[in-house]
Order: sequence, then structure tokens, then C-alpha cells
Amino acid sequence: SEVLERVEKVNLRKEREMRKKEKLDKKCRMKRRAPGMRREKINQAVFPGTPSQIPTLIDRIQGFGSFGGGKLRMSSWYTDSGGKSIPTANHPTGPKGEPPGGNFLMTDGHVEWFKLQQVEVGSNGGSWQCIYKMPIE
Repeated sequence: SEVLERVEKVNLRKEREMRKKEKLDKKCRMKRRAPGMRREKINQAVFPGTPSQIPTLIDRIQGFGSFGGGKLRMSSWYTDSGGKSIPTANHPTGPKGEPPGGNFLMTDGHVEWFKLQQVEVGSNGGSWQCIYKMPIE
């Protein structure tokens, strides 16, 4: 019976700690939002379209090259690190390490594959080309 009492005390303590944590989590979530602002309104203000059209996470599609006059010319899909040649993009299956495309995780939870030819340069720095601008329907 003494063992049962100890087990009950431990369980009660755990339950109290869990409730306290849930309250704290809820409080933190509420503080992050502007008063009266629902998350859907924030997403719509920042990203046009529906959650099925807004990417949350994408495969890395980047490499070295140049972009000018609306044309992308890639010179390498690899970088050197510690004497090793490392692919700069996910899915480096092409003959020179170029990816055939990439996965885009959308805000609604579904994943879509876009071919490399469908995606455009989103940003660059010097010869570093970051390709993430997907077609918007």
C-alpha cells in the first residue's frame, strides 16, 4: 500500500506539471499574435492565395552559375568542402549533379513536385543561385 501511495503521488505531480505546461504553452501562443488577429488573416496578408498554394518548406535547389536577361546558366551543382565534392541541391541525379526538380511542402500539408524547368531563380548572391520561385496559378 505504501508503494501505491508513492505511485499515486508521482502520478498527481506529473499531471499537475502537465497542466501547468499546457497553460504556459497556450499563454505563449496567444502572446505571439497581435490582439484580435487570427493566424489565417496573417497568412493572407503576407502570402496571396490559399494554404494549398503557399510553400512552407522546399527541397534545396541551388548551385553556382549566372542569371541575367531572364536566363539561368548553371556552371556547377557541386561545392568543395574539406577536399570533398558536395552536391549543392537535393536529388542530384542528373549527369552533372543537377536535380530534376524538388518537393514543395504546402501550408495545408500536401507535398507537390515541381520540375526544375518549372521553378525560377528566387534570389542570388554573386554566382550562388537559389531556385525556389514556383509557378503561381
